[in-house]
Amino acid sequence: MSNDATDYLFELLTTRTFYVVDTEYTSGPDRDGNHIISIAVTPISGGVKDTKGGLYKAMNPGVPITKESSKVHGFTDKDVKGKRRFNFYASTILDAFDDPDGIWVSHTNVDLIVLRDELARLDSDGTTSWLDKLPTLPVIDTSTLPRDLELRAGHRGAMSLQDLLELAGGLSNRQAHNAKADSEATADALLWLLRQASAKGLFASINDLLTSHNRGTTRDPVGPKFIRSRTSQDPDLPPEHVARHTTPLSHKADEAELATFVDLVGECVELRCQYLRDEVREAAIHNGKTLIDHLTTLYPRASEPGQAGTLAGALFEVIASNDPDVPSGLAHTRALRWWAKNRPQLQALPDCDANGECPDCRAGRSCPKATLYQPVADIAILGAAGTLSRNRINDRLLGDPIKDPDRAINKWMPRHPEAVAWMLLRLMERAEAEGLSTASNYLQMAIDRNVHRVEPQLALRYLRMATSTGDDLTEPIAFAEEVLAHRNRDLAYDELAAWLLWTEQSREALRRAAERPEVTPSPRARPAGRVNRNPYATT
Repeated sequence: MSNDATDYLFELLTTRTFYVVDTEYTSGPDRDGNHIISIAVTPISGGVKDTKGGLYKAMNPGVPITKESSKVHGFTDKDVKGKRRFNFYASTILDAFDDPDGIWVSHTNVDLIVLRDELARLDSDGTTSWLDKLPTLPVIDTSTLPRDLELRAGHRGAMSLQDLLELAGGLSNRQAHNAKADSEATADALLWLLRQASAKGLFASINDLLTSHNRGTTRDPVGPKFIRSRTSQDPDLPPEHVARHTTPLSHKADEAELATFVDLVGECVELRCQYLRDEVREAAIHNGKTLIDHLTTLYPRASEPGQAGTLAGALFEVIASNDPDVPSGLAHTRALRWWAKNRPQLQALPDCDANGECPDCRAGRSCPKATLYQPVADIAILGAAGTLSRNRINDRLLGDPIKDPDRAINKWMPRHPEAVAWMLLRLMERAEAEGLSTASNYLQMAIDRNVHRVEPQLALRYLRMATSTGDDLTEPIAFAEEVLAHRNRDLAYDELAAWLLWTEQSREALRRAAERPEVTPSPRARPAGRVNRNPYATT
């Protein structure tokens, strides 16, 4: 679309004022929801972020700040001692977005739920209905809007703010988990998203976008961040089950709360619920290390196709944290031992099929049941530091099998060849990103250990190398067929199958060209060297 058309559509999408809200909070000891510590509102008017006309308030939440919350945002009881409570700021906060044409924006609907929790607590005295004073604004959730705008194919329903900022070309956030900084960064991300929607020509007006996005209003929100628009493939879930998704587990749970949550996960597994992954992602922030073993007790509830993939998706979220400030629920020292114990149980469960698919398979993504080894291997590969440094590669991962038997590449091989394959793939990707020639060395290591047959992405890299050095395709095609004999619902196998299809067709085309008979001139053909005079010639 032309720049003029994009600019025109962007103007249509920014005719109303957006109020971008972010909060920092802590859970209460009485299970009465979360309590606000700080709140920020950044307006966007006429397509321009207004950093001076916004609002920022820090307050005493009225309950002790949990250690888990403090690790995220840095607030302690000492920091808020002497500050005023939420009830002092309530009117000012509601006035900040009291605009009949305004639009509420937040990254996930958790901020809206936290605000509604605070207002509901004020209503408990029976004197004033604060929830009725909450302005009715349509809601935009920037964690799910990228999927609605088709900006990342196959991405899950919700995207972390950090991932969104990276997707937007590396937009900055000067202080993550600070309400004001997060609000301003979310405002920048929203403007980028609206620009993308304009360039694609997806919506003729902001009302069209709101109808498609469909996150309800501040008075009647469509669930928290993980209630996303259904696709035609997703099942119609029982209303009583959807109702269980209305409050995320966003604090450190006690035993009773954890038991209730695990029961909800089990119900999601049986229903192949499309909301489960994002629900678990939220709960894992404060409960990951506790959750992981509880989830593995649910294998008996995954007895039908699609259910194991749904459960594996939940495990994926506990293991592979999207937020660098949130640790994995699986310790690196335990990762492969955990996998050795759980892999047989998980693999014994039915795979997804045409009549029973997990949410990821329905959305056209790799099945978590087939790819759960990847985040497990990542945890083991990265170690305690969580980074793939040069020292870790040399001192912990790679080494001579005789001199360094305890190095990962030698120690893992007997029981975990897929982890070795994944490690070498990660090292290849790192070397390629840095423009290093060592990438080919890692591929050769995989070939020497025969693990390029285990990992389809390594197999494809091997095939590209093998076909670049010769014209004989017999061995590469046989290799591809051998690897594809173990094909599962990892989409990397689809790419490998596409390579095989095109390679076989190319070989057949070359064979036909070589066998094409030589055409001999007909006796009636014009003798060589005899041509008609050019009628357009001047002489």
